[in-house]
Amino acid sequence: MIKNIIDQLKFKIIRLIEQNPNLNLFIYNKIHYFKFLFPHEKDYLALNLIFKKSDHKKVFLDIGANIGLSIIGFRKMGFIKNKILAFEPQIDLCKRYLQEIRKKDKNLIIFNYGLSDKNQRKTLFTPFINNYQIHYLCSFDKNYLVNRLKLTYKKHFKKFIIKESKFILKKFDNLNIKHQPDFIKIDAEGYDHLILYGMKKLIRTKKPIFLIEYNTENFKKITKILKNYLCYKYNITKNRLQKLNNNELNYYNNLKKIKFNLNYSRNFYFLPK
Repeated sequence: MIKNIIDQLKFKIIRLIEQNPNLNLFIYNKIHYFKFLFPHEKDYLALNLIFKKSDHKKVFLDIGANIGLSIIGFRKMGFIKNKILAFEPQIDLCKRYLQEIRKKDKNLIIFNYGLSDKNQRKTLFTPFINNYQIHYLCSFDKNYLVNRLKLTYKKHFKKFIIKESKFILKKFDNLNIKHQPDFIKIDAEGYDHLILYGMKKLIRTKKPIFLIEYNTENFKKITKILKNYLCYKYNITKNRLQKLNNNELNYYNNLKKIKFNLNYSRNFYFLPK
């Protein structure tokens, strides 16, 4: 009970931190000093309801690995020996953060490219503030990025500039990866549905469990692709997964804008029916 209350307070503090881009970036870039904040997403706690920590053969995919926050969170939760395949297109993040984690984590495999519905080179839009890269909000969809900046940083929005760069994206079903995933976390800033289109064969044959960031722009597309899955959100107060009924699914499908509060579910689980 006490741990549950502490966890809820911790995640509310994290949400408050995220509203200030300078403070958020400082903590993320010095994350080895703030490991008590992990896992940084409350929804990750539900993994302990889905998987046993003793089941080391389950393979995790981290799509949109960024600087490795999810990887550190998975490890801190007890999934120490599980193989994690991390996909991140930005070479500077791979070198500065992911490869440093890899030196101490032999079960981590890094792929320095992004995923999509086809093999292509695409423009990545990256926000900067005071000459500092806000790497955790980069998106291949500029309109999505602008809307996200307005929503998250209302007071600071006009201070941002957006820079462009080209990166390689690949279709997952075309890759010859021997480690087939049991669990896939996708956080691709509005690009998640296109990644799913690129792994339709995997979804049909392997039926992995998904944890996908919620966005009003593409949630309906995601639920359509994963039509043979049931959608759940994590209730931290009761420490359980709650299946979304049809009315709730319609609500999230037609929501025009996320209503900000400190305890909302930012990620949804999709489990095979």
